[in-house]
Amino acid sequence: LDSNNPGAFTNLGVVLKDLGNLEEAEASCKIAVELKPDFSQGHNNLAEFYMCVSKLEDAETSYKKAISLNPDFAEAHNNLGMLYLRQQDFRRGFELNEWRWKTKQEIGERLISSKPDWSGEQGKTVFIWSEQGVGDVLMFATILKELQEISAAVILRCDQRLVPLFERSFSGNISFISGNDTIVPETSYDYHIPIGSLPKFFRHDLASFEKGSKAFLKADLNKVKHIKEILHQDSEQSICGISWRGGKKGAARLRSIELPLLASALDDNKQTLVSLQYNATKQELDDLRNHHGIDIITLPEIDNFNDLDGLAALICACDNIVSVDNTTVHLAGALGADTHALIPLAHGWRWGRDSETSYWYDSVSLHRQHAIADWSQPLKTAQLKLR
Repeated sequence: LDSNNPGAFTNLGVVLKDLGNLEEAEASCKIAVELKPDFSQGHNNLAEFYMCVSKLEDAETSYKKAISLNPDFAEAHNNLGMLYLRQQDFRRGFELNEWRWKTKQEIGERLISSKPDWSGEQGKTVFIWSEQGVGDVLMFATILKELQEISAAVILRCDQRLVPLFERSFSGNISFISGNDTIVPETSYDYHIPIGSLPKFFRHDLASFEKGSKAFLKADLNKVKHIKEILHQDSEQSICGISWRGGKKGAARLRSIELPLLASALDDNKQTLVSLQYNATKQELDDLRNHHGIDIITLPEIDNFNDLDGLAALICACDNIVSVDNTTVHLAGALGADTHALIPLAHGWRWGRDSETSYWYDSVSLHRQHAIADWSQPLKTAQLKLR
């Protein structure tokens, strides 16, 4: 109806990117900015396409163009910060990441408090409030012990599923409040900060990540022992925990791998596969058994989504973990489990650019896609590591 509509072309480009139709996505995004060179949203969307295919220099150019056209464009500022973080330019990256509160991201509500934001003050009581997802909270929790060292007290409000793990793993001048919506009296703290802003003060270069990259979470050892007895009762094979789904919305789908493809790559007579996937369906496990002859063990007593303490014990009962980029990787890394993360070409900033190891977690190896939706290379390198 309107072949010169730049908004329609840029939106189509976003949808095509999320579907994995990259050539068409690039063409559509470029048409949008050709039709309207001063279209800041179009330049931002073109940059997001370049990020998806790891053309970081082109992405930086397009983000900066979007910002020059609209200096208050929060999404473009935040996205440029993500690009800098992926390039390990942490100072500029974490500073620009503060624009996230002015974007439309679903990261939770910003705390309204009469108390000031924490900006490095020592010897005070600091209230940290969670934002984003459980995986993000686990990742940023690698900084908590450093904050404890310079504070009179630390209070962390977080998802109730994390509280048992955190209370077992941390000690001293730190306390945990269950529930992201729980009201915390202002009289109980001097300063406050969202957990995603902590890296701005503690992670300025690659070397600074070494302070928190070792295992810091502790699973329930009695649960671990009980689960090991169950997993090994019929076999002395090694136990490999797997997770294959990284999200269903938009580009998050590109993080997922088909279960038969993952299970077939790992299935041999030397190891038993165990499901760590949250919301795994009986149908997909039955189909794997009936059509591919592969059994995956599930533990009905553990809800992999709601019982994170139980999932932590299950992870520690495994000899190694193979997972796509989801919460499982962060939980396993925080526990110090031998973890092999399958990283898509269109990955987030937290996994860097081309390294084979994670600077967030010492025990996590990274196996990267070389082409979008093609898992052959990461599966091959993961197989070699496991052997």
